[in-house]
Order: sequence, then C-alpha cells, then structure tokens
Amino acid sequence: MPRSALREIDEAGPEVIPTLKKALKVDDRRIRFYAVRLLGKVGPAAKEVLPQLYELQKQSGGARFDRYIESTIARIEGREEPADRND
Repeated sequence: MPRSALREIDEAGPEVIPTLKKALKVDDRRIRFYAVRLLGKVGPAAKEVLPQLYELQKQSGGARFDRYIESTIARIEGREEPADRND
C-alpha cells in the first residue's frame, strides 16, 4: 500500500479502519506511522484496532512513533480530543 494512498484518506472516517488495520501489519515504518496517525483522527470508532495498537506500543518505533501511538490510543479510548485534521 503506497504512502500516498494513506495520505489521500486523511479526511476519511470509520470506513477506512479495515485498510488502516492492514497497514499496521506492513514492514514499512512510514506506512505504520501514517496508519497510527489516521486512526487517531478516526477516534473512538476505531476501538477494534486497540489490541493491535497495544502490541505496537510494546515495540519501540522511536520517540515520535511512540508518542503517536500513545496519543492515538488515548483518542480512541476517549481520553484525548482529536487533533486538528490538518496536523
């Protein structure tokens, strides 16, 4: 899945969850990063992805990636307001 495809769905809603779930499993770290970022924008509707995110959280992907995973989990769990859609 090309990164450009993930960028194109930046404004999408819960209908992109199946695609983003698949993107969390790819080897390309940038694709996983964008998938995590976009799941955070989807918010609580993406709760089915939490188990995968908890697993990713156990692996260090670098400080920036780790912050995005924590923020995405918080948004999905309803503990944090979604970021501006232009972030």
